[in-house]
Amino acid sequence: MSESCQPSQESAPGIHFAVDALGVVRTTFEGTVGYDQLVLHLQARERAGVLAQPQLVDAREACIVLSTADVQAFAELTRGLRLRTPLGATAVVAGGDLGYGIARMYGGFDDSERFAVFRSIAEAEAWIAGLP
Repeated sequence: MSESCQPSQESAPGIHFAVDALGVVRTTFEGTVGYDQLVLHLQARERAGVLAQPQLVDAREACIVLSTADVQAFAELTRGLRLRTPLGATAVVAGGDLGYGIARMYGGFDDSERFAVFRSIAEAEAWIAGLP
């Protein structure tokens, strides 16, 4: 049985981020998020100069719409970016099985050990806090 994506009608679709007092980029995915939004988010973080900082992505309220090809292309994009600039570790908190599976698929395509998927914010925060 497949899980359907039904984001809240009350949230504006998109990706938003802010840097907290500890220097962690707190990112929220809302509504339907696809490949183009991920690329725009990466570009926005680059412009803001926060690519090297660790990131906690809260995707619990998002409907992630990515094909396998999209996930692979995004992994290739981040690998290429990593060759020219440091990228901080990323912890993704997924809300459902579909989002969790897509994030895990990305982790399989990405050759970095600094990416992990979690079910709770507390687990993600603990993982980021334990990074060297």
